[in-house]
Amino acid sequence: MDILILGGAGQVGTELQAYRWSNGVNVHAPERAGLDITDEAAVARIIAARDWAAVINAAAYTAVDKAESEIAAAWRLNALAPAIVAAATHAKA
Repeated sequence: MDILILGGAGQVGTELQAYRWSNGVNVHAPERAGLDITDEAAVARIIAARDWAAVINAAAYTAVDKAESEIAAAWRLNALAPAIVAAATHAKA
């Protein structure tokens, strides 16, 4: 069983990777440099690449102090990216 974790280098993603998953569970957590989750085509490719048992989006823009000055970056990661992931997983279903 394969599980995809987006945002694997963040706090939640790191904890999910460290979790003691059952035997037979393979966790995949591509790094930000390897997968831009705001890139619709890239997300569609990785979702289509396997029959994921679960796709967990742990990616988020969490720099609260910068969010007001980096509105576009916060919006891309916290609003656009989840919509892209949802659309890609729905398309595969």
